[in-house]
Amino acid sequence: MTDLPPLIPLQKIMALKSLLNTKSPNQYFHPPPLKILVLRIIDAPKVISWDFSKTVVTPATTKFNKVAIFSDGQTCTKVTIFQEFGDRIKGGYTYIMRGHTIRGSDPPYYLNINERTMFFRTTNLEVTEELYQQAEALLYPASPLTPLFECLASKGLMTVEGQVIEVLPVKKVTLGGHCVPLKKVMLEQGSDKMELCLWREAATEQVQVGERLTVTHLKVTKNGNLQSTVQTAFKKPETEVKEGSILGVMEQHQDEGFLQVLLDDDSIYTIRKELWSPLNEQLVKGPIRVVLTIEGGEIINIITKAKEE
Repeated sequence: MTDLPPLIPLQKIMALKSLLNTKSPNQYFHPPPLKILVLRIIDAPKVISWDFSKTVVTPATTKFNKVAIFSDGQTCTKVTIFQEFGDRIKGGYTYIMRGHTIRGSDPPYYLNINERTMFFRTTNLEVTEELYQQAEALLYPASPLTPLFECLASKGLMTVEGQVIEVLPVKKVTLGGHCVPLKKVMLEQGSDKMELCLWREAATEQVQVGERLTVTHLKVTKNGNLQSTVQTAFKKPETEVKEGSILGVMEQHQDEGFLQVLLDDDSIYTIRKELWSPLNEQLVKGPIRVVLTIEGGEIINIITKAKEE
């Protein structure tokens, strides 16, 4: 007979925030039951081993995990549900959860669902729209578009755009006793360059020298490059047509052939010197009203407009 978690009176159901943010009394701590609503649950497959025997690295073994957002009506948290436990809960249902544990040496802890965890369907738990919005933010974190020259000073996740100027072969790297693929890509935006370290699934993305690329959900490393995350995605940069006024111009590196222009909405873009050259004298007379075509953070076409009376 399978051992069951110790019985705890339901009157002692604990608040989620208190459980995750209060120092655990000892390593044998058994958390009280939680009443939780599964706000969202999505598929989150994870490759746990890789096949390096062929020319192209491919997944060898994949676990079809899920990621869920639990709420007790006051706060919410993201929980990984491993493949073997994925059929125990459904989105939109309220449960009394028993037999869970917490992970981490210090608060804030993470909920851990294991073979002893039990979910009892119960009366509905009402939550606010704000908690649903928090759930979406946990599943799909923001990744603002960031110019390459601002990346190292930025915090959190970011999206970058530029032209691929170098792609190194995929390497086999050992991390935590497991071999995972790593591919390094050099991205250029105007006169700025940045190395991207693409790990695991991101390393299998087919990237070609010369193509323009948008890469999402990257983070800065201590080595001064950008590293992929589980949310990293690749897409072709969208061409944007934008109207505004150029307030100023700056030489980033005089020998690189690129300039940076400042617009009246405080945005900054790169432009090739030869494309800017005809406008050089106009700026002395005041801001230049323009229609810009922008791709990957670079102005690829510029049309001047008559000043409005």
